[in-house]
Amino acid sequence: MSVSLVPVESFFSLAKAAELWDETTLGNKTFREQITERAELNRRLQNVLDSLPRPDIPLETAIDQGHLTEEQAAGLYSSLSGLLSERDYRRLVLYFPFELMPKKAWRAPGEKLKQAVEQFRHAYMEAWKSLLSAHDVRANFTDGDVLEIELRESDLPRVVKAAHLIPVLIEKGWMTVEDAERLAKEIKDQTLRDSVADALSAVRGTLKPEQPEAVKNTAPITEKRAAWLKKREREEAVDALSEHVSKLIIQGKRADASQEVLTEGIRKTVESIAAVDLEKARALYAQHRATLLKLWESDSSDVKDALVKTFRRFCHLGIVDEKQLAELNIARPKLEGPFSENLNFITNLVDMHGMVSSIESTRELSNLIYPVVLVYGSRLNGYGTRNSDIDVAVFVRPGTPFVIRQRLQELLARTFSHVLIPNVVEFWLEERNGLLRVRDFESPDVSLGESYWTHALFGAAWIGPKPVIRELCLRLLLPYLSDTSGTLHGQNARRLYLESLESASLQYRLMHNGYERFFARYGAPYPDSVDGKSAFWDSGYRWLATKLFLSKVFLPKLPAPLI
Repeated sequence: MSVSLVPVESFFSLAKAAELWDETTLGNKTFREQITERAELNRRLQNVLDSLPRPDIPLETAIDQGHLTEEQAAGLYSSLSGLLSERDYRRLVLYFPFELMPKKAWRAPGEKLKQAVEQFRHAYMEAWKSLLSAHDVRANFTDGDVLEIELRESDLPRVVKAAHLIPVLIEKGWMTVEDAERLAKEIKDQTLRDSVADALSAVRGTLKPEQPEAVKNTAPITEKRAAWLKKREREEAVDALSEHVSKLIIQGKRADASQEVLTEGIRKTVESIAAVDLEKARALYAQHRATLLKLWESDSSDVKDALVKTFRRFCHLGIVDEKQLAELNIARPKLEGPFSENLNFITNLVDMHGMVSSIESTRELSNLIYPVVLVYGSRLNGYGTRNSDIDVAVFVRPGTPFVIRQRLQELLARTFSHVLIPNVVEFWLEERNGLLRVRDFESPDVSLGESYWTHALFGAAWIGPKPVIRELCLRLLLPYLSDTSGTLHGQNARRLYLESLESASLQYRLMHNGYERFFARYGAPYPDSVDGKSAFWDSGYRWLATKLFLSKVFLPKLPAPLI
């Protein structure tokens, strides 16, 4: 009988860890302490979030109005200071809610909170300074337009994203304009210099609004990328037209538009009013409810997608309720996790457990791969669309000759024959000293998994017999928890593992379009910042990203001898 387990979720608590790891690992004091500390931090964060009526309320206001107690805030800051003192998790500052960064001039109501805030501010700034040497692909924080590796003729445009936070730090009083100008003069790193210059331009109000220049490329684009570019162009056109429709609705005028544009126009109008008066927004929705339900009868997938987005966002705002979503058969996956709860939406479409059984019953295939299927990607993360692919992977047994790969792929295509599964990723395993490791190839194709793909290895739902899953986790995943300073692809291996979890959980494609399929924008406190239109700056996104970072970007460290 097959079960499903998500390895990264085994770190949620000691009870969850006991479902997957062996007694030696569970009995390790360091392992237990790290899991307990992270669980307490997540509890304190959720406690604060549950106390706030909206994510865009500053901490100072929340305390003054009685939404938060000094004890709640001090406890959270104490845990956060401890986390930021660890180099592994300092990238949290890139996503941390601005509302939880009190202005330096603010007077905390009690000595305990005052000390906790000062300690946190120091830890935050130390973490921020350490990130000034980190170069990130700019598109990861904007539209996600990242060329496939095989199509790149040069490196992608990069930024020091931490430097883009300078306007926030200045407004909070955590640094001065003079500090930033001094930094700009002293640095030699050109990427950092450019990023600081952009940030200072944002402070002065002289930042050019142009989008970052696209990567010049003369190579043929893939069919998948061509479709993505075409879809993005179409979405931009619909967005522009719906702005006009929204203005007409506000003016009480008739709006003649396509069904999709009309849907988007109604949504934007209701959301804009909800930002200032929820009751008026509900009344306006009531006026257009019949129109939206009539549009629901459309056979167009584009119209249906627009309506699904509209109703989900209205539900989040409290304009419609869960009952109405259920009547329309609109699901609300968990974007904040645990992702294992989203697996049912996938298994209702595809019989993954049946595919595991098929592997077990097909002798030729079971001799080549383990009877375990990994399901990951946007579907499991909750923000996939009705037409999104289902990402799956398998483990190839050690000793399997690579020359029979074509035959293996034929068997996989037969077993995983489904319109939503275009290909199956293969992790080719090697055995060394009783442990397993993923084999890395010099020129991997899209179906060859690599050893640093922790977003799949730890973030996927593993489906298969529990004894096989546990054996694979112990022999393959346990070494990833080793407290070593090894390198991979010229980088610190552990940092690479954590950044893979970060990019899959927080950036691709959650920031780029997944978040907006479910949530109305709360607005960016700093709309004139670098790439200020990105969800990266939105208060709601930053709360969600922080929750995901603390729950998904986590690999406990084990002493090397234990491994």
